[in-house]
Amino acid sequence: MACRRRCVDTWVDVYGVRTTPPIRTFIDIARDHGFAKGLIAADWLLANGFERDDLYRELAAAGPMRHVRVVRRCIALATAQSESPYESLARAVLIEAGVQGIELQVWAGGFRMDMLIGGWLAIEIDGDVKYSDDPGLTIRQEYERQKSLGNMGFVFLRYSPRHLRERPGDFVQQVLFRLEAAAPHGASQYPRQIRR
Repeated sequence: MACRRRCVDTWVDVYGVRTTPPIRTFIDIARDHGFAKGLIAADWLLANGFERDDLYRELAAAGPMRHVRVVRRCIALATAQSESPYESLARAVLIEAGVQGIELQVWAGGFRMDMLIGGWLAIEIDGDVKYSDDPGLTIRQEYERQKSLGNMGFVFLRYSPRHLRERPGDFVQQVLFRLEAAAPHGASQYPRQIRR
């Protein structure tokens, strides 16, 4: 049978709906929608038990295709440590802007940061779930956590998922500005008490 767009040899049934298998879906997302969305999908796969080799194997089995470099880049940079699609999105747009030294889920002083750049700049993605049970208590705990980490030398930038979705360029500019503003002052040294 001729296929105008692409042929799929294998289908899976999800709640009665015929769909492509998860890895094939990731490949299609990456090649059709670009690096950021592809990285979100690849991170999800690794966080949900798929191995990087599985992704490479499926890509090789798919045969020649356009935008294969984007798919390979997503696979190479994917991580199982991303805890939300918005952490993946933030990382993707920073990678595309040339930011290096991005670490995820970094512990220091008994607290964990979503993302750490250069060992000192903490990026927090504030999901709505964090504030659902007792917002007042959660906000106080977040304040104490940020104050403790700030006292250890970490600098914080906080963003909502909506900000990342609607203004990714603004997010990147703010992060780059903060990195460049601190660079001449030697702030690139790791604060003490960081657990690797």
